[in-house]
Parts: sequence; C-alpha cells; structure tokens
Amino acid sequence: MQHNWFWANAANALDPRLVATPTKHGWQFDGIKRFATGASLSDRMIVSALSADYRQPVIVVIPSDRPGIHFNEDWDNMGQRQTDSGSVTFEQVLVTPDEILTSIYPSDSPIASLFNVSKQLNQVNIYLGIVQGAFATAREYTTTRTRPWITSGVEQAIQDPYILHHYGEFWMDLEAATLLTDRAAQVLQAAIKKGINLTAQQRGEAAIAVYTAKAFVTKIGLAITTQMFDVMGASATARSYDFDRYWRNLRTATLHDPVDYKIREVGNWALTGTMPTITPYS
Repeated sequence: MQHNWFWANAANALDPRLVATPTKHGWQFDGIKRFATGASLSDRMIVSALSADYRQPVIVVIPSDRPGIHFNEDWDNMGQRQTDSGSVTFEQVLVTPDEILTSIYPSDSPIASLFNVSKQLNQVNIYLGIVQGAFATAREYTTTRTRPWITSGVEQAIQDPYILHHYGEFWMDLEAATLLTDRAAQVLQAAIKKGINLTAQQRGEAAIAVYTAKAFVTKIGLAITTQMFDVMGASATARSYDFDRYWRNLRTATLHDPVDYKIREVGNWALTGTMPTITPYS
C-alpha cells in the first residue's frame, strides 16, 4: 500500500521450465513461465522456480523491470483478454537472498499449505463476480430491450412466463452460489486464525468448503452465461454488445484448474471421509 505497487505473478506450478541455480550471492533464474497474469503491467512479481536439482521450489518477489526479464506478449486466448496472462522469459535474472519468500510455519504443518486453499477461494470469488455481472447485464437488457414473443399473449417481455421462470432459476442459483462462497470464506478464515494449531482435519474441512463452492459456482456460472441469451433474444448476440464475454471469460478461467478433480475430492470426502490431497492447486 505504501508504494501503490501493482502485483502480478509468474508462478504457474505446472510449468517446470523456470530453473533457479544457486550463486555466491543468491540465485539465478533461467527459463520460461506461462500464464503469468498481469506480469507485463506490474511493479512486482511473485515468481516460482525449481531449484537446479529439482528438489524444492524457490519462490521470490522481485521487481518486474529487473534486467533479463522479457514479457512475450503472447496471450491470445478467447477469454480473460485483459488479464494479459502471457508467458515471461527469464535470462540470467539475479535474485538476492532477501527477495526469497519463506514460510513462518514448518513446511509439513497443515497451516503451511492453507495458502493453496486461499488461492482457490480467490478464484471462486472471481467466477462469482463474472456471473453476477452477467445477471445484471441480462436483467438490464431484458427490462429495456427484449420484446415479447408473438404467441406469448403478453405486452412486455418482463411478463413472459418463460422469461420469469429463467430469472427465478438464475436468482436461486446465484443465491446458493453466494451463500456457499460466503460460508467457504468463513470456514477458511476460522482455519487461518488457528495458525500453527490448525489440524489436518480442520485444514481438510476448509478445503472441502472451498471446493464445494468452486464446483457449484462453475456449474451454475457456465449455465447462466449461456442461458442469459434465452431471456434477451437474438438481437443480444450483436457483436457490438459483446455479451458473450461473460461466458468466454468464465470458460477460460475455469479451465486453468479442472473442476472435475475438485468434485472428486468432495465426493471422496462425502463417501469415505478422506481429506483432499495437498498439491499446489489444492
């Protein structure tokens, strides 16, 4: 806050091409990271690399204009256009010891891996925000521009029983998604407050709450951002409106972390009580 920095990351855990080699004065980073969201516009980046022996991750915070950092400007996906999530190349980028991030907790403690769950909840809120925006846009269009169908028997689209039915379902799904997301935040916050006293069971329960919300928001979000055209009509597909951006943004974002695996984790917990496996994405 003091410097008003814009923070970004080049920390895709599934991309092992960035390697950290120890030097006399710290580390040297060489390689590429893809899906570096906002990196080219940032002041500071959180960067993850594998040590040269591939035994441990090295996570650092460095200035984005450090010599040897090159932004490839190759983000060309159908959604999330403004996130600028292209790849970044590192060529002999020097990192000092004071720029390395270390945990205040033992690496094998439940609280140490809770950050992974926090990142998941952040994604849930982004998804939910996209869907809320889609709902508000559809509602505005329906109440001001949509015309009733010729056999509807009503004078205004807002009186059409099928349109009302759709909006009823949209609203109920959004309410449920919002409540699940808020509950996940409460459970996660309670887990964070326990600090080093957090148990593996409590860590797992927080993860399940977040994954439940994520899976549900993904499901209803993809449905609403598609079905919103059913309540707006054919004219709403005009390129000038760009209403399909809601689906494109949500579809692209949700593919970064397959929700099927989250549902499997929830199912395994619901049936057998087995807690989620800890990974960089869970």
